[in-house]
Amino acid sequence: MRSALHIKPMVENTVLGKPTRIATGAGMKRDFVHVLDVARALVLAVGYQRNSPDAQRVFNVSSGQLYLSSDLATHVRRIVPSADIQIGAGMTPIEEENLKLRAPLDNTMAGKVLNWSPQWSIEDGLRQYADAFKAYVQAGSVAIVESGRKELRR
Repeated sequence: MRSALHIKPMVENTVLGKPTRIATGAGMKRDFVHVLDVARALVLAVGYQRNSPDAQRVFNVSSGQLYLSSDLATHVRRIVPSADIQIGAGMTPIEEENLKLRAPLDNTMAGKVLNWSPQWSIEDGLRQYADAFKAYVQAGSVAIVESGRKELRR
């Protein structure tokens, strides 16, 4: 299974009581930002009044911090101690090349011009996702994808 971001299988499998096994990528770094932080930045950018044609028009919106995939697993385990997550330490050639290009985005201009900064920590975002998915499962509807088949369970 190839999961580009790892968050979905880690959180959803944990809530469903299933183990998560990812063959490679424990050392892969990514910058994660909560969708509500992104939405808030978009609202601020839409409302931004440029006073001149050369005024700032491009803003980076990110957490400004890189997280290892293994860090995500640690955070999920902290939120749900029964989480069974294993990520292989090695990397595929594509992951190794991709890692060379990873760097946190600089949010300075979004902060100065839009008065924006991320409000959600990685752990708070993961906790919110786990809580929302658990509520969804408890409500009786969850899409289960196994062996290439999608089933709706009610």
